[in-house]
Order: sequence, then structure tokens, then C-alpha cells
Amino acid sequence: MAKAKVELMGCLTYTVGGRKFTRGQPQIITNAAEIKLFQQQPEFGVTMLDEPLKEKAAEVEDPGLVTYSEDKLKSMTKPELLDVAAELAVFLEGNEKKSKMIDQILKAQDEAKE
Repeated sequence: MAKAKVELMGCLTYTVGGRKFTRGQPQIITNAAEIKLFQQQPEFGVTMLDEPLKEKAAEVEDPGLVTYSEDKLKSMTKPELLDVAAELAVFLEGNEKKSKMIDQILKAQDEAKE
């Protein structure tokens, strides 16, 4: 499945296809057609996310399951948290408070363990 981090580079805000972008707040896009559309738009930066974030792992309980401690998540920036959320298939818009982003990531990890 294609996955990309899309960030508005030009104006302050931009709405396209029902998505509202704010400069400095990347969004994770998983639809290949949407990714291609954003790659063709000069006002957007697109970074493909095909590599796992194993180097950011704080703990590994199961070789197939990378988990992050709350302290490790707190030390990350919001764009890094968006990357982690994408790896865990957690939808975040990027405009949430950092604490809410961390709570959603921790909840997804707990559900994945069960």
C-alpha cells in the first residue's frame, strides 16, 4: 500500500478534495491517486513512507511489533509522531495537540498487542 506524508509548502492554508492543509502540518495520505495528484502540485511536498521507523523504537516486545514508550513519544516532534501514527495505521490530521496524538498512538499499540 502506498503511503506518503504530504505537506503544504506555499500559502498558509489550502483545501483540496475535502482535505484542509495548513503549512507546517503534514498529513498522511494512503490513496495512490491522491498521492500522485499531490506530487504534481508544486505547492505540496510529498515524502513517500515506505521505510519502517525501527530506528525510533524505544522497546521491542515482539520482533514483529515495534512499540514506543510514552517518554519516547513525548520526546518526538509532531511530524515524527505523524510518521509513527502512519506506521501504526492511526489517522491523525496533524492539528491535534501533541498529548492527544500520543494518547491515540499508545491506544493503538495496546490494541495491537491484544
